[in-house]
Amino acid sequence: MTYDLSFNNDQLRITINLSKIQKNYQQFREITKADVGYVCKANAYSLGAAPVAKAVYEVGCRTFFVATTQEGIYVRQALSKDAKIYILHGPDQNDLDQLIENNLIPVLNNQYQIDLWVKKSLQISQKLKAALHFDTGMNRLGLSVKETQPIIDATKNIDIVHVLSHLACASEIDHPYNKQQKDLFQYVIDAFSGTETSLVAAEGVSLGTDYYYDMARVGIGLYGVLPHEQGSINHKFDLAFLPQAKIIQTREIDKGESVGYGQSFVAKKKIRTAVVGIGFADGFPREASNKANVYIGKNKAAVIGRISMDLTIIDVTDIPEDVSSIGNWVDIFQDSATFNDLSKNSGRSIYELMALFAGVRYNRIYKN
Repeated sequence: MTYDLSFNNDQLRITINLSKIQKNYQQFREITKADVGYVCKANAYSLGAAPVAKAVYEVGCRTFFVATTQEGIYVRQALSKDAKIYILHGPDQNDLDQLIENNLIPVLNNQYQIDLWVKKSLQISQKLKAALHFDTGMNRLGLSVKETQPIIDATKNIDIVHVLSHLACASEIDHPYNKQQKDLFQYVIDAFSGTETSLVAAEGVSLGTDYYYDMARVGIGLYGVLPHEQGSINHKFDLAFLPQAKIIQTREIDKGESVGYGQSFVAKKKIRTAVVGIGFADGFPREASNKANVYIGKNKAAVIGRISMDLTIIDVTDIPEDVSSIGNWVDIFQDSATFNDLSKNSGRSIYELMALFAGVRYNRIYKN
């Protein structure tokens, strides 16, 4: 898998602060008093899996999780041989050799995948490493808890190095389903003495130490974004990425004139507007039209009219012209609070919103 991060755009950029990501990683380790694995799937939520994984490796991370074999190969090229890279979607008939050649560890989610990996192990006379994913209530990927002993028997010819599950309601700290899943997970891992275990992702860290086991699998939290502010996390995480777009044009709009497609905004008075070079093709969700705010320095500017594919119009009436003129940069958000505001105003989850900022037109700037 190839990600081209070299796109040079004078009107749209995203700055990724690697030092802040490293600091956030270290804070997660301090909070959990356990190991922390980095989930860098989907090209690190579009921030660039290779450079970000390398930065996290530099501060002690040795375990990484991606979705597919192709993602794993891409990340492997950036890391030293001692890094463990788990493939969450598991093996496919067509990528078994690639997994072995690139020292990738598949997560086995069903009997079909177990059979593939066991057969390959016997074929090459090597006890290949694997992780087991047990479904404790997500009803997505995962092996049946009821089949724990038969699964142990079926995997005796491979090396099970990790057992994991995934919480369905971790963002709701008091949800009773969390404990139900934890109890099922405990039942499973009792049968795998001495094997590394993990249950929680970033949002689950707020559930407390009983849920941490050997490792927390953290992705979005490393970027300074969390789905809630409750629970046991009292540290401040720094937002580690900043998307910005330039003002391309300004104009005055008279009372009664409309802005953008569909006349969804009509000026109630004379206003000054700015056209910004970002649209829904760049991850700025169309649902945020007439709801969201952007920021120019310390100034807040409302989005007016519909967000189109490449352009967004904002109200800069009350912002000094010297900071809201053509060529000035506009921050789409500035910290975790304003990121969460955009999430609420667009109706998009923080995970979906982060993944949206994957447009190829961004000039990615890495800062240490």
